[in-house]
Amino acid sequence: MQKSMKAATILDSSSCADEAAGLESVLATKGILWKIDLRLMPLLGVTYLLQFLDKISLGYSALLNLRADLGLKGSEYSWATAVFYFGYFFWTFPTSWLIIRLPLGKYLASVVVVWGAVLACHAACTGFAGLMVTRFILGMLEASIAPGFSYITGMFYKRDEQPLRHGIWYLGNSAAGLFGGVLAWGIGHIHGALWPWQYLFIIFGCITTAWGLILLFLLPDAPGSAPFLTPDERLLAIERTSETRQKVDGKEFKMYQVLEALRDPQAWLLCVNMLGCMLVNSGFSAFIGIIIAGFGYSGLQALLYQMPGAAVQIGLVVITSLCGSYVRNSRTILLAALSLLSIVGVVLVYVLDDSQRDAKLFGASLMGAYASILPISMSMVSTNIVGNTKKTVVSAMLFVAYCVGNIVSPQVFLTAEEPRYPTGIKVCLAGLALGFVSATLLRFYLQYCNRRNEHERSASQFDNPHENDEDKTDWELKNFTYML
Repeated sequence: MQKSMKAATILDSSSCADEAAGLESVLATKGILWKIDLRLMPLLGVTYLLQFLDKISLGYSALLNLRADLGLKGSEYSWATAVFYFGYFFWTFPTSWLIIRLPLGKYLASVVVVWGAVLACHAACTGFAGLMVTRFILGMLEASIAPGFSYITGMFYKRDEQPLRHGIWYLGNSAAGLFGGVLAWGIGHIHGALWPWQYLFIIFGCITTAWGLILLFLLPDAPGSAPFLTPDERLLAIERTSETRQKVDGKEFKMYQVLEALRDPQAWLLCVNMLGCMLVNSGFSAFIGIIIAGFGYSGLQALLYQMPGAAVQIGLVVITSLCGSYVRNSRTILLAALSLLSIVGVVLVYVLDDSQRDAKLFGASLMGAYASILPISMSMVSTNIVGNTKKTVVSAMLFVAYCVGNIVSPQVFLTAEEPRYPTGIKVCLAGLALGFVSATLLRFYLQYCNRRNEHERSASQFDNPHENDEDKTDWELKNFTYML
């Protein structure tokens, strides 16, 4: 009896010790996650705010008389908008290679410093040619940010944590739209030796360069070298994200993963979805102020009336990020729903007459719902595409589609049709319909893949405990489940 009681006591003590160790591990993991959030989210969010603010500064400058001051004629303003995405396209694949070869934090910070300087140089433009050169270079530089941030998110966060974090730093995009109009409105009232749009480029550029210098010291390259974590915390940070299968030290570029990426229907459906929605994007960003002014507002008033649309985008990014993180298999549904919301907005702007300008302004605010698609798409690449090389290639494919859509978009907003732009509006509707269909097909395809993988797991006795430690792709992993 005594032996039995002693054995029970030992078992109880062992159980308590295991529970205490488990609780300590959970608390340590939560503490590390909190430290990572406190360091990364503000850095990525502010940088993304500045990126979008700098990108749409051309739209603000158009309302501050840039087109007349530089003597832009015909479609030259549209080409100045589109050439940014030619630069973005040109640098998409090189930067995808550099992202996995260079110290990522330092590379991205250096890019931010240089792009701020290039933006400030926009103020020195005296005509169409100079504007085209500076916009092209700016597009090249900004091509590194979104895929680089997505890669950082994949290194530091687990699969179920990533949609919310993508959404948090992407909020900078919407916040730029909310505050950018106010800043541009204030700068528009500066009276000095320069034109107001020149002050805008100089101020925005200097702020961005200063922020890039801060990033050089604060943005980490990887969990294993993060200076804000202790050596033990770095090991735990790497261990906790092992289920993402993203090797943080994987620098080898594997050609078979490139070919697999090019054969993956999931990758192409994501690209088609991105292409469709981006047929709205740059045209919307560059011309929405002109469209709103066409409702009967002045140029400076139109800067302020873009703010409700930015507020709608912020709300949608928050809602979709929370749903993507906490509502199981909701991401493809969210992609389709956002396309439908934008379609409603486009229809209101196109169908209603000018006497209903409040309703048209509401429609213009809804048009921007598509913008919340980008963080969802990036999180799907981060969580559903596995293999270092394959992930970077699919990310590059996604941003090629992003560039193509954005290059086409401003060309369909014809100067002769200002300010209603019926051709541009119709192309927007077609693109959003394509986005809706591709999101629906993507959901069906991923459901099919999960059923197929489940059947193969049931039929196979193969089990490799070290499978997740290897740089394999999602096609190679026997136990992989796609998130819908």
